Amino acid sequence: MSTLAPAPDFRYVGLSHARAERLGAWASALSFGAVLSASSLSGAPGKGLLLATLAAGGSLFVLRSLSASKATSPVVMAIVPWGVLIEEEAAPHVLYWAAVKSVHVTTRHGRDAGAATTLFSDVTVETERRTFTGRTSGAPPLDRLLAYLPDYTDEQARPVAYDLDGDLHGGGPADVHCEPLLGSVRAYLGSAEGTERLGLPPLGYRSATAMIATDKALSELSSVLRSREPRDADPRAFAAAIAAELSAKELLPDLLSLVQCPHPIVAAVAKQSARKLGASRQRVGALDEVRPFLRDEDVAQLSAWAET
Repeated sequence: MSTLAPAPDFRYVGLSHARAERLGAWASALSFGAVLSASSLSGAPGKGLLLATLAAGGSLFVLRSLSASKATSPVVMAIVPWGVLIEEEAAPHVLYWAAVKSVHVTTRHGRDAGAATTLFSDVTVETERRTFTGRTSGAPPLDRLLAYLPDYTDEQARPVAYDLDGDLHGGGPADVHCEPLLGSVRAYLGSAEGTERLGLPPLGYRSATAMIATDKALSELSSVLRSREPRDADPRAFAAAIAAELSAKELLPDLLSLVQCPHPIVAAVAKQSARKLGASRQRVGALDEVRPFLRDEDVAQLSAWAET
């Protein structure tokens, strides 16, 4: 992948249980066809009825066998930019993109007063062990997911960088990140390296009130936030946190472009940074949207940080 894929263009796609009417309709059709066939082949009404009953039963048996052979699970689920939320009663859980082998959408069309219309769509999410199905009205906005699922998987798997160049980083997406990330941001802003690269006032003259974004800082941070270059470690969360610490409201558009980034830490830090800079919840979305894909410690750190 030479550049990062476009971020998902959906925030939440809710899916209910795929209804059983489709199976029932096929069963009825097969049974009715079997009755007609058996009745027409038999000259005696009684014998024809018996053959029809046996044929219908056989059709239903075959249909049930075919249905049972498919390891599919109709469930209530939601597709969000960071993966899939499965709401099974026994064990609700989340699927990161790495756990999803494929996503398929089958859309059913009809006519309303003579005009073509989209009735509903069945969405299938396949993993190594199971296949989940759900239904939504109309056509879900999942075109980017269908096109870029492998790219989202790759992007989400990258570790979070603790610098602007992607040289320092922690572990994978399931590790705790925000405490060391925010600690690294504060250390960087107090360092000679950070002072020089961001064009900040000299250390001896700097105070909390002097932590403002210079033109050089805006240029450096915007370059990182907008970069589509894949790196071994992702520095965008680090840049987003610095933008908030420097009260760089000029970078709000760059931060808002990341709130649906497939990487949950990048998206969460971008959300909280934008909130710290005054963006509305309607534009940013809530931290709770990405909470299922974060460690509790990271949620606590980001919630407290947004209030400071």
